[in-house]
Amino acid sequence: MTRSRVLLSALVVVTAAVARGDEASRRLFAGGDPVSWDAVARRARDARVVYVGEEHGNPAHHLLQRDLLAQLAVAGPAVLGCEYFPLSLQPVLDRFNAGELTVDELRAAARWDEVWRHDWDAYRPLFELCAERRIPVLALNAELDDVKEVRKKGLTGVPLDVLARLPRLDLDAPAHRARVLEQLQEVHPMPAEMLERYYQAFTVWDESMAASVCDVFLRDRRPGLRMLVVAGRAHVEGGGTGIPDRVSRRLPLTRLTVVCGEADPGAADVVLAPPLDPGAWY
Repeated sequence: MTRSRVLLSALVVVTAAVARGDEASRRLFAGGDPVSWDAVARRARDARVVYVGEEHGNPAHHLLQRDLLAQLAVAGPAVLGCEYFPLSLQPVLDRFNAGELTVDELRAAARWDEVWRHDWDAYRPLFELCAERRIPVLALNAELDDVKEVRKKGLTGVPLDVLARLPRLDLDAPAHRARVLEQLQEVHPMPAEMLERYYQAFTVWDESMAASVCDVFLRDRRPGLRMLVVAGRAHVEGGGTGIPDRVSRRLPLTRLTVVCGEADPGAADVVLAPPLDPGAWY
């Protein structure tokens, strides 16, 4: 075993030891029942793709993502796929992955405060783990300007060059459509025509990220490759009716879905309840 793998194993053992206990069990739920960190970690290691739906910038959610990613890295080769970065930023991430950029330099190089704009320090532990353990960070998302074009004009109104960049879109998935339309109306009530354009744009997000996840596995054929996918909870919840189902439609990859925050028991395989301390999940 290499020195780095020994150190990583030690890190995960310590992390799990801290997370184990009544407090962690009360916060993690599967099917509405409390579940231990050990059980969740085991299920994560058994999956090829683990999806974590976050509330952006919540430190507790990003700490959980970090600890799940550490578990995947112990089980075999692992990568991190992020909603935060459009595909055009992958060259910047490649420099970070190669050790040419520090975590702080990544913030500026990836134009974090312009592109994503959520609290960088909340995400720092996740990227620090990637830097320390050389876990590649991968961009998953569509280009923001393309999403804005669809939201503004609808698929019938966007230029052909925009349409050419989009993946195949399934706009007729009943569970996804019903859930997302309801959520959109709750956030900002709008007339039907506008609502449909917003739904199309949301589906562009989900389909683009799903296609990117599949591309990773099709390009990187290492046996046992595992991937942690981090995105807003709306892209994961509903029993996986966002990114997860659209990946499963393309590739038969075993999966675990995790949704953070207030959620129904059926929102995901595992639900993380809000912690008492917003800076920690255990």
